[in-house]
Amino acid sequence: MNIVGRLAFGFELNTQSQSTYRHIAAGIKARSAISSVYMSWPDLRILDPLITLLRPRSYESDKEKLYKSLRTMIGARMAIPKDAKHDFYAQVSDELDPQDLWVEAIMIVGAGGSTTATTITAIFFYLSRYPAAYERLASEIRSGFSSGREIAQGPRLNACTYLRAVIDEGLRLSTGTISNWRNQDAASIAAGEELVVDGHVIPPGTEVAINAYSFMRNAEYFPEPFAFRPERWLAEGGAESEGQREHRATMRRAFVPFSLGSRSCAGQPMAYLELNLAIARAMWYFDFEKAPGEAGKLGETPGQPLEFKLEDATIVGHHGPNLVFHPRGDSWKQLLEQET
Repeated sequence: MNIVGRLAFGFELNTQSQSTYRHIAAGIKARSAISSVYMSWPDLRILDPLITLLRPRSYESDKEKLYKSLRTMIGARMAIPKDAKHDFYAQVSDELDPQDLWVEAIMIVGAGGSTTATTITAIFFYLSRYPAAYERLASEIRSGFSSGREIAQGPRLNACTYLRAVIDEGLRLSTGTISNWRNQDAASIAAGEELVVDGHVIPPGTEVAINAYSFMRNAEYFPEPFAFRPERWLAEGGAESEGQREHRATMRRAFVPFSLGSRSCAGQPMAYLELNLAIARAMWYFDFEKAPGEAGKLGETPGQPLEFKLEDATIVGHHGPNLVFHPRGDSWKQLLEQET
């Protein structure tokens, strides 16, 4: 969240050290919960006043706090010259009217902050449940760098192939958005064009949706689809057969955590950089494990304790996990030195 605030509006949220703007995550969650319903059933918006009355008051309170914070961010940025900071606002402020800027702000803060946080959280969940994956990743990071300060954007980090496999597997199992919907292009509807999908004729105007959660758990594309298997993304054990190469290519085509086409996430490179840095540095500075007892079960899917539970919404929600982190020797002191 801190990163997206800085990149979008040059605004320092400082949520790690101050509580002032920590409510933003709750506001995004409250807004996403109902917007996903309206995206799937637009006509339901007519009942929005009634739905608002029926929802817990905390939802509306969280949304209002979010909107207030966005107004503060935008207002502070508009109070200084456009080129005062190299941020999103500087790039688009001349192209967007105030209403469009507001809409984009809501989208960027939610999509750019909560989605990456969800994936990081999920990866920690799965690593704490899959010790072999944990040990292999820890070995790659701790043998590849001699100091946490060395973990930075560049070829050495890019060479951590198992780290990338862990991230891709985390994205497959916990993409930040799982409720997707599309409708036929207006010009196509006017022309009376039909859409044919796998032999099925879809009449003009029909809304067609692909749910990313189901799609990336399809056993036809991903064997053992509910298992956390980072190695599925790696070519290991010598030369691959043509069938193995074809299957890996099929997996890549079925891998859609950032959506596809014109709606594909423009922030993919940034998301991967954040994920690489956050996971690698966490593995360098800390050991961690699932919390003991009932507390450690937070985040587990009922009946599927090895699956991280996601809440379907425009931007995915979740609870947990509860983990216990242990500093590795004195390496954590580097973090304090970096702060000063």
